[in-house]
Amino acid sequence: MGRAVEHQQLSGLLDTAPLVTLTGPAGVGKSVLARAVLEEHTARHDGTVVRIGCWDGLADGGVTDALLRAAGLPDAAARRETARALAHRTAHPCVSNRRRGRAGRAELPDTSTPAVAAGGAALDALTAHCRKHRVTLLLDDCDPVLDECAQLVRRLLRADPGLRIMATARRPLGLPEERIAAIAPLPVTLGEGIADRPSSSSPSVPGPRHPSFW
Repeated sequence: MGRAVEHQQLSGLLDTAPLVTLTGPAGVGKSVLARAVLEEHTARHDGTVVRIGCWDGLADGGVTDALLRAAGLPDAAARRETARALAHRTAHPCVSNRRRGRAGRAELPDTSTPAVAAGGAALDALTAHCRKHRVTLLLDDCDPVLDECAQLVRRLLRADPGLRIMATARRPLGLPEERIAAIAPLPVTLGEGIADRPSSSSPSVPGPRHPSFW
């Protein structure tokens, strides 16, 4: 992969920072590098990785529900279905489960949970799962939902500052806890891969020797 220096430095950042974001242009290898670093990191710490790809077309519920599903936890739709089933089972047999709406039509009782409470419960479940299984979260290719990813990461780190999260994107998430690794394209030599030796008039086109970290 040709990223030994970046790999080593990212491993060090991940040991000390709750949020590490790899930034750089499309196709530079951010996702490949992130997975390689996390594979080694989780092997050293006997942990696991929960990854979502934000370019994969997230279903209803966005980033939060995608993470819950990836972690094997119930998402919003599953929680609503569970609430309805519980309400149906616990309803008194002599009391109708239906009520009349304004137009006189029968309606099912409202078993929904307020959005804030449901979201808080989902985050609590996710952070507890991460603690128990030593999970590192990988938000891969955040660009289509960058603001949503930033909001979710902010809430997760407030709930548990000990979480470890890695993100890849063209731009940083913009959070105070964030350590940023700007990944540059690998150096390319003109004529590389051609059988004939390049002439002295074909100079190499180097990239930066080291990534920028801040």
